[in-house]
Amino acid sequence: MNFSLSLKQHYDDLTDSEREVVSYLYNHMSEVKKMGIIEVAEKTLVSKSTVLRLSQKLGYSGFSEMKKYLTNLDVQQTVNQRNSNLVESLRIEEKNFFEYLENITFDMLTKVFFRSKNIYLYATGSTQAAYLQIFYSQLILLNLPAKLIFGQTSLEATLESIDDSDLLIVVPYGGETEHIKEPMRVISASGATVISVTSFGQNFLVKHAKYSLFYEGIPLSNYNVSMIQLGQLLDFLIRKLQVK
Repeated sequence: MNFSLSLKQHYDDLTDSEREVVSYLYNHMSEVKKMGIIEVAEKTLVSKSTVLRLSQKLGYSGFSEMKKYLTNLDVQQTVNQRNSNLVESLRIEEKNFFEYLENITFDMLTKVFFRSKNIYLYATGSTQAAYLQIFYSQLILLNLPAKLIFGQTSLEATLESIDDSDLLIVVPYGGETEHIKEPMRVISASGATVISVTSFGQNFLVKHAKYSLFYEGIPLSNYNVSMIQLGQLLDFLIRKLQVK
C-alpha cells in the first residue's frame, strides 16, 4: 500500500519509538533507499525488531516491502517538486487512492449488504450527504432495503428498532463528530453491523465499527476540501454489488 496512506491509517497505533523511526524515514528517504534494516535501527537508536514491528503495523510483510513503497513515495515527491502541474498532481493522488482500493476485501462487505434486513445510511455533512444520496438511489435500483437517515433526531429514533440483522453505514469526515458517539455505543451494543466511511486515520467511529473504509479529503484552499474520493469509493462499492 502507498506509504503515506498507510501511515495516515495506522499512525495513531504506533509507539513513540516507532514514530521516531517514521520521522527518520520521512526525512531521509533518499538515504534509506540504500540502507538495510540494521543500519536504520542503528541510526534511530532502536532495535531491529522495532523497525520490523513498525513495518508490519503499517501493513507490510517486512522492512524490504516498506522500503519499496517508501522509495516510490520519494520518487513521487521528487516529481511533485519538479512539476507542479495540476493534472500530474491529480494523477498521483488517484494512483495512491486506487492502490488503497485494490487492498480492500470487498467480498466480505457485499455479503453483509445482501443479508441485511435494513441498510441504514447516515452522513454528518452536506457534501457527504450528497454523495450518500446518490449511493442510496443506486442501492434502491439494486432492490436493496436502503433507508436514508436525516439528522441527529432521526439517528436517535433509529436506535429503537435497529438490531443485529441490520447494517448501518456512517459517513462523517474525521469520525469524531460528537453527536454520533452516544448513538454509536448503543448501535454497537445492538449487534448491528456498522461500516464507517471516514478520512484516513484512527478515530472514535473506526473503533466502534466492524468494517472501516477510508478516503482522502484533498485540500483545495484554506476553507475547502475536495471529497471526490468519497464519491469514487461509494461508486466502486456499487460496482462490486452489481457483479455479486
